[in-house]
This record gives sequence, structure tokens and C-alpha cells, in this order.
Amino acid sequence: MALVRISNNVYNVGVLNPFLRKNSINKDCPFGTTYNSYLIDDRSTALVDIVESEFYDDFQYNLGLVCDIGAIDYLILNRIIPQQAESIEKLLKISPNTTIVCTEIGKKLLDNILHSEYSCVTVAHGDKLNLGNSVLEFISVPMLPTPDSMCTYFENDGVLFSGSLFGTDFCEPNGNDECMRNFDEYISELKAYFDFYFIQLKGFVNDAIDIMENKQIYSIAPLNGPVVV
Repeated sequence: MALVRISNNVYNVGVLNPFLRKNSINKDCPFGTTYNSYLIDDRSTALVDIVESEFYDDFQYNLGLVCDIGAIDYLILNRIIPQQAESIEKLLKISPNTTIVCTEIGKKLLDNILHSEYSCVTVAHGDKLNLGNSVLEFISVPMLPTPDSMCTYFENDGVLFSGSLFGTDFCEPNGNDECMRNFDEYISELKAYFDFYFIQLKGFVNDAIDIMENKQIYSIAPLNGPVVV
């Protein structure tokens, strides 16, 4: 994926995997997927989500186009994914002063998959992080799809970094849902993703939507799939 600007201060520095046909938990991915990661550029820099480890080199190249990789202040992990462990460790080796931000349950999971010391701040529902001019709010969405899951809301630009929620396995080269060439297939894969991860969790999904309905959301930036603008 070429570097994509989401808003004034947000860039998608993630990567495409158009050739994926089944993911690590055996879900069909007939249109591939994307591994998204978002850089928020402010007096303090924050990276939201990170790519799976085999795609780290392409991710690092994209990230280096918009920031000093050795001076990232925060890595916000909306959920902990073991396949990302090596990417996290490689990033922290280059940027050792980066502080990981995750839920308390997420911290326990990180302790089991990282093999070196790291700085971490745990956050709860409603906690906020000031980056200078930017304010991030953390929204707890447990069980969507894992107990440690949260979303991150960027108040200034109205961007919801939704983690797995509202995502899909669909590789769109443009990086967002505008001017999409295969829109019907995208909608079909949105449903397939929801059915695979969330069909048994509709009560939790409705609770999350109720929490977010009064927020001004102009873009949804998920962990997988196109950004919804």
C-alpha cells in the first residue's frame, strides 16, 4: 500500500496482502486483506496498531516517509495479536523510548509474547491521552473480538481507530472505500467478517455502537480492510 493520508494529522502506513486466501485462524479471505497501522503526527507522535511481522519491512519503509522512526512516543494497540509480536519488538529496538498503550488485559497478553523489557501504560474506558494539539480517547469494547479489545477515538479529526470492529478482509489498493472498483464484493466481505467474528456477540456490538453514537466520526480506520470515509 502506498502511503495514504486519512486526515490532516493521520496517515495509514500499513501494507497490502492481496494474495492471502486464508488467515491464521482459517478464515477465508478471497480478496486478500490489509494490515493497517496509523501514524498521528503531533508534538508527540502516536502509532495506532501495527502490522503482522512478515510485513514489517514494508511497514517500516512507509512509516519512515512521515516520521523519525526512532522517536515515536506511543504505540497504541487496540488489541494484542501474537502474529504482531516480532513487529513490536523490531519497532521498540529502533525506538526504545516508545511507550505501549493498551488495556490492562492487553498488558498481561503482551507479557506473554514479548521477550524483552518495554514501557507500557494501561488505559481504561474513557481515559484520554494528549499529544499536544490532539486528544485521543480510549473506548473499551471487551469481547470485540477479544477481552482486551478497545477502540481509540481521535477527537480533533473525528477518526475512530476501531481495531477489529467495523473491519474486513478486503484488499483495496486505494486504502479507503472511495472510488472502490469492487464495491459489491466489499459489502459481501464486510458481512462475512462480521459473521465470522461478531455474529455471536451482537449484544456487545450494540453496546459499543450506543457508546459511540454521540461522537462525531468522519472516518473509521480499522485494523483490516479499507478506511471508511
